[in-house]
Amino acid sequence: MPDIDYWSAVAGKALDEPTSAQLTKIDTTGWLTVEQSTLDLIADIKAAGHGLALLSNAPSAFGRLVEVEAWSTQFAHLIFSGDLKIAKPDPEMWATLLERLGAQPQDCVFFDDRQVNIDGAAAAGIDAQLWVSAAKAREYLAAVGVL
Repeated sequence: MPDIDYWSAVAGKALDEPTSAQLTKIDTTGWLTVEQSTLDLIADIKAAGHGLALLSNAPSAFGRLVEVEAWSTQFAHLIFSGDLKIAKPDPEMWATLLERLGAQPQDCVFFDDRQVNIDGAAAAGIDAQLWVSAAKAREYLAAVGVL
């Protein structure tokens, strides 16, 4: 969906193009900064032989920026709600994710920083965990035998 539509939906009112462009710039600058501990975790999961997917409630323009980031090559799937016109926690998002992955819910571990998305994934049968930090995620993945 176009950025202006995305930001208008987030704001709950129609926004103008300059406001939308400014919000997109601020948002992408912040979200494209990835901590080294997270990059290390991503690399370790992939090195352990597991597939990775990124599922984001971001607009399409942000998706295009992520696709050219060096770290994004670690992911077999990059899925953005702006491209699908659905968003977490919509049940259709989980069905789409599993279809794209060719996976069953029990085959997946999902991390997110919003409880509503954790609840949505769990309702779809996915092992869903609240993202607190790379260290906490690493602990959990080790406990369930992923790492």
